[in-house]
Formats: sequence, structure tokens, C-alpha cells
Amino acid sequence: RPASVRRRPLNPSQQLFFPYFASLNITRMVANVTRIIREYLRLISVYSRGIYMKNCNIIRTFFRSLLLQAVWNFERMQNVGFLYSIMPCLKEIYVADENRLKNAAMRHFDFFNTHPYIANTIIALTLILENENTTSEETKSQQIKSLKLHLGGPLAAIGDTFFWSRL
Repeated sequence: RPASVRRRPLNPSQQLFFPYFASLNITRMVANVTRIIREYLRLISVYSRGIYMKNCNIIRTFFRSLLLQAVWNFERMQNVGFLYSIMPCLKEIYVADENRLKNAAMRHFDFFNTHPYIANTIIALTLILENENTTSEETKSQQIKSLKLHLGGPLAAIGDTFFWSRL
């Protein structure tokens, strides 16, 4: 290979923490994941200003999220566990309208898969988007689907690398 195409050798700390990804461009991958997380943290700060939920429902959601992988299927992975986790807060958000609650529940039967220890991040972001009253149901559905699809993979990669490979 010409000198301009050759990759720099990894330093010892990179070899220690990323032995399986030695041939990948780790810097670019981490920069992309950091950019995505930064964007969603910006969304949290914008959307979470007027959101108040009962603490008991937040605690229920947390403890239910520990059972995220209790019901697995090979077609849509963790979707049932995800819906089970957020159901107390969905019932609080859509307390007046049973039809909207049913639509919200059906919205979460799409494909969902991420690392179970980091899934609470996506659960919190999803509940923030669910509690937002300014958007239409169609827009909300697309935002939530996009959030779960685009953030599930990078967080799964980070969780797998950290928890399964290192601890």
C-alpha cells in the first residue's frame, strides 16, 4: 500500500480496549456515536421542560425494564419487553383516551433490540417523545420509530463492548 493509504498502528490503550475492532476505524465510529448521543441529549433538554410524571410510574418503569429480555422473539427481538416496561407511563400519559393508548401500544410492537443494560436511555427518550403534545400522531410515530431504530444499534455496540467484553 502507498504511505497515504496505510493505517496508523493502534496505541496500547486502543489495543487493550478494542481488540476485536482493530481493523476498523474506531475514531470515526466513536465520533458518530458521540454525535448521535449529543443530538438526543439536546432533544431531551428541549422536550423535557414541561414533562412531569408520577415518581411511582417512573420507578415501575425502571423495575419493569429489568425484565426487558423476559419475552424474546426472533422476529422483533425485545419489543414486548419494551412495551411492558413503558406501559405504566403510557397509561398515565393517555389516561383520558383509550384509543390513543391502544395506538401508542401498537406503535411499540415494531422491531427493537439493544443492550439490556443501556435500554433505559432509549426508554426515557421514548417516553419524552410520547409525552410531547405538540406533534401529530403520525409525526410522533415516525420520530419514535426513528429513535428506537437509529439509537438501538450504537448503544448495543457500546454496551456489548463494555459489559460483555470487559466486565
